[in-house]
Amino acid sequence: MAETVLTDTWLYETLTGDATLVGLLSDGVDGVVADEAEDDTTDPFVIFQLLDSADVYAIGSVRVLTDATYAVQAVDEVGSYVSLGPIADRIDALLHDKTEVVTGGLICATRRERPIRYPETTHGKTYRHLGGLYRIQVREEA
Repeated sequence: MAETVLTDTWLYETLTGDATLVGLLSDGVDGVVADEAEDDTTDPFVIFQLLDSADVYAIGSVRVLTDATYAVQAVDEVGSYVSLGPIADRIDALLHDKTEVVTGGLICATRRERPIRYPETTHGKTYRHLGGLYRIQVREEA
């Protein structure tokens, strides 16, 4: 069950560890959040969320890895997606086509499967989301 914790940790450390990305966010490293943003989160920010996961098995009951899909996106209360482009591009540069050894396991592969872009209206405010759906395969150390 630690595979999603490994992945969350890797995502957070990868995103907050990049000075270019952090420089594009109003709150710096506090502008990278998992699952949901607090009401006092300042725009623009980056949010990542686990959408789906499945275990992959070898012969018998040996679990080889966990295959997960994460939404990783820039969010801001703006009228256009243009200002979110540099943030979404930086996210993609950090996450697409990576393999890394992390404490407790291995991020076997990451790949953007599709871009995402949508508006969301909350409390009378419209927020724009721009980013991607990333397939992340992770294996916990035995």
